[in-house]
Amino acid sequence: MIFGWLWCLQAVAEPLHIEVQGLQKEPEAILHVRGESISVPLQSASAQIWTADTDVPWQRFLHLHLRNPVSKETLYRGILERKPGETSIYLGIDNSGEIINEFSSAGTQHRIKKNERNWLLARVAWFALVLAMAAWFFRGSSPVLQRKRESHLLSWWSTPLFFLLMSLGWNGTALFRPGVPGLHFDTLGTYWFMSRAQEWSWFVDPLTAWPEGANYGQLDSFVLYGLVHMLGWLSAEYLFKGILLVAPIVSAWAASRFAEELGAKRPWSWIAGIAYGFNGLAAATVLEGHVYHLLQPWLPLCAMWWWKTLCHGTKKDAVLAAIFWGLCLLTSAYIGLSASLVIFAFWIGHKGWKQPQSFWGLGVILGIFLLYFSLYRSSPGMSDGRDFNSMMVGALNLGNFFGHRPMIDHSLHSQALGVLAIPLFLAVHAFDILPRRSGRRVLWGTAFLSLSFAFGSFVTLDSLQPIFPLPLFFLGDVPLLGSIGFPIRLAWP
Repeated sequence: MIFGWLWCLQAVAEPLHIEVQGLQKEPEAILHVRGESISVPLQSASAQIWTADTDVPWQRFLHLHLRNPVSKETLYRGILERKPGETSIYLGIDNSGEIINEFSSAGTQHRIKKNERNWLLARVAWFALVLAMAAWFFRGSSPVLQRKRESHLLSWWSTPLFFLLMSLGWNGTALFRPGVPGLHFDTLGTYWFMSRAQEWSWFVDPLTAWPEGANYGQLDSFVLYGLVHMLGWLSAEYLFKGILLVAPIVSAWAASRFAEELGAKRPWSWIAGIAYGFNGLAAATVLEGHVYHLLQPWLPLCAMWWWKTLCHGTKKDAVLAAIFWGLCLLTSAYIGLSASLVIFAFWIGHKGWKQPQSFWGLGVILGIFLLYFSLYRSSPGMSDGRDFNSMMVGALNLGNFFGHRPMIDHSLHSQALGVLAIPLFLAVHAFDILPRRSGRRVLWGTAFLSLSFAFGSFVTLDSLQPIFPLPLFFLGDVPLLGSIGFPIRLAWP
């Protein structure tokens, strides 16, 4: 179905506007579309601004080549990603005066940066307003000295029903439009995986790299591999959309359940589910095409059972926490590392070395990790690691902390945290109303540890110019840690 839809779109020519600014002389533009090279004449619109309007068959990625018409020197060559309904492409000289980049809108790079700075300042102002309102609301609050046994205001089934409505509203029309939702190229890779995994011989695809076949033993998600086999009667498109609908529900439900374990009552526990299952990082994973990252109820369930273990729990609690840690790892190595941060922070914060039952969980975790690592080592193509510059591109920074800006999409990635203001400041003011023994300091320590890894090797303003190093800078030689390409995904806890 999706391929028929894409074929129909490609068969229809659509208008395309190209604008290049910052060049003194007219460049020669060549579009490589569906195996053909199309020369597009550019005309002067104003000083150092060249534009062209043409009709080309629609396709997701356009190969554009700009060159000097006399010397044939290449000025720009790149793959431009068109969003649905997008009819304009903007390029221009960056601040160095030498390199042509794609811009999110018309105008110079200085003007675009100014607009995005204003957007960022507006977000900061919103956060400051919420902080002030929260401070006013909680003024004079005193810590709860003794927690009474209070019943929930709503029945248990109200939680999945609420998050079902949330998921429908959050996804909107993406569930009903033809084709798979997503913005970047990994969307098609995930769709291909869902279409092909059932035909593999264990982890070997005989039709890739024929006749030898391709070994995919280093899968990002073994959980998705299992789902493809369990739900093989669904088409790849419906499986993709099914995960998009159901995964936020079960993940938010699990986070809400953890909040209830810590003492929150329904419906207030739903705030934890909203902040976990429907945040900006979740939206970014959908845009990136890694929809299976939404399916992670295992992380809050791992945290819940590990918390129980360290608060005078049993060996059974420890083993359950380890099993859910393993499911995190099998969902994605990023989720597994996030769960490891939770395990470590809780164990240190609760002085786990004084809780003998915790060593049962740590032993099971070690066994699962050794099996996982041995599978990785036995498969070809293990990453040799990434340098600090490439890691910074996929890391959290002070510019994308507050949300998703237009220019983010034009680097072929949508990396933004988009932390939610109201849950954040409710958590901040929890210090005013919760007793010290509630474990709030352990939770905050876990959050800060998670953020320190999400920033990658350095704290940066906008993926450039490192300000100061972070723990990941010194741990880059540890096996698997050096292969982290998108540390921002470690912000889930």
